[in-house]
Amino acid sequence: MKIGVPMMMVAWIASMAFPAGRVLGQDTPVILDIRNKYHGINNSMNRCRRVPLQPEKGDPGSLTGYYKGKDLLKVTYETGDNMHTLMEDYYFWRGKLFFVFGRVSAFPVPDNEWQSGEDRFYFYNNRLYRWLDRGRKMVPASEKSFILHQNFLLQKGDSLQRRFRRLH
Repeated sequence: MKIGVPMMMVAWIASMAFPAGRVLGQDTPVILDIRNKYHGINNSMNRCRRVPLQPEKGDPGSLTGYYKGKDLLKVTYETGDNMHTLMEDYYFWRGKLFFVFGRVSAFPVPDNEWQSGEDRFYFYNNRLYRWLDRGRKMVPASEKSFILHQNFLLQKGDSLQRRFRRLH
């Protein structure tokens, strides 16, 4: 089958927008590995040591670290009031952030209906590998918000690890 120039251009554009490992619904080895680690940590929560930590000054939220031996596996951050809640779980493997699961719930006054959503951030080699937004849609790596979230979450993950490391 002969592929004309326009079809080649479409294929090239698609390869740039969705590089290997970033096609929604495709369970790459990287995503499967991240999911296995995530489930392994969550399944071991009852055997982990739970360490609460005061948040930074002026932050009304709460922080809880979960340890297996000396290894920090997970940090949960929770905050909110009677109008909204935010919960973020940061997952670490061998000292590196590999997954962030964020949940937001808000009670908008006009329609009196709870609105909620979840974001999933998959990290590989200290880079955001995949982001599924609150609509469970994949955010393209080419979007400015993708890089902004990558940098923010990596910095926050490092900051959380440093704060919990001071306890040990």
